[in-house]
Amino acid sequence: MTTPRRELIDESVPGFYNITTRCVRRAFLCGWDAYSGTDYEHRRAWIRERLRFLIGAFAIDLFSYSVMSNHLHLVPRNRPDLAKAWSDEEVARRWLRVVSTQPDAHLKVDPSDEDIKAITDDPRRVAVLRKRLSSISCFMAKLNEYISRRANGEEDRKGRFWEGRFTSSRLADEAAVVACMIYVDLNPVRAKMAESLEDSDQTSAQDRLLSEQGRRRVREYNRRKRQGEALTERQEALMATARAQAKRAGFLVSLNSPDSPLSRLSEARYLELADWTGRQVREGKRGAIPEHILPILESLEVNTQSWVKTVERYGSLFHRLVARAEDMAKAARARGRRWFRGVAACREFYANKSQVG
Repeated sequence: MTTPRRELIDESVPGFYNITTRCVRRAFLCGWDAYSGTDYEHRRAWIRERLRFLIGAFAIDLFSYSVMSNHLHLVPRNRPDLAKAWSDEEVARRWLRVVSTQPDAHLKVDPSDEDIKAITDDPRRVAVLRKRLSSISCFMAKLNEYISRRANGEEDRKGRFWEGRFTSSRLADEAAVVACMIYVDLNPVRAKMAESLEDSDQTSAQDRLLSEQGRRRVREYNRRKRQGEALTERQEALMATARAQAKRAGFLVSLNSPDSPLSRLSEARYLELADWTGRQVREGKRGAIPEHILPILESLEVNTQSWVKTVERYGSLFHRLVARAEDMAKAARARGRRWFRGVAACREFYANKSQVG
């Protein structure tokens, strides 16, 4: 029996979720489709730009994503607290951007004053739209509908492009979020489509890495200019390219932000942990944890010995909820259930509290 979405996602409070949506039939989302002999690699850019557009309109934070050949994987956080702070006019303006029928959905659309007033004059309508703009279900609907229409139009087909529903599970704490983010970012590495995070096209890890490289180049060019060095025309062009690259991860939540909910990690520490984990997964190693990685895992209060195995098999280990076993038991009782699937994996994933600090 299908679980109602309201039991999987609580739209009334901020929360992290592990979201996966897959193609149906033998549809190919991205990459080279050997069955049809068609290259759909260009669709990765569709999805990334659509994500960037929707993140700019919704009260949704995006922490991690990867675009694979037959599925899309996200780690978002809903932000009803942000939506509540928006004025009625802001709610109307954002919603009209989302439902714009412009040929290019990523162009900035300025709704007319009449359209905005038609919404703000109806308080009940504003309340409904405010809720939708912080809803992960609505966010995924606007993402999937756009991609399916465009893909079906390209293939001259009709009918479903995606499976009936996206799958979701709640991530209860920082350890669950970080492990899931790395699992998502390592999708291309696990699938042997990439050798490293930097080679993993259309993932949040690649965006974060390239953005940091761009910021370093911009800092270096600015340093030269402050010292009175005249940049050549080519160097000025490279600086402009570096500025654009530095903004590549702008639609993702910065882990360096002082108010980041992942307080134990910076961008550098996250990428360091993700890179080391990816090497273990790719090379099939389970060796000793190096000294520079161990403190990161210990700060997350996880079982360091099971970290790599947990990340590698994350998708098959956990289901509706990822949390400490005692918290899973409480959540199950609140839903009138005895237990949730994945409790054994959670017991192995988390360190015993008596062993923590």
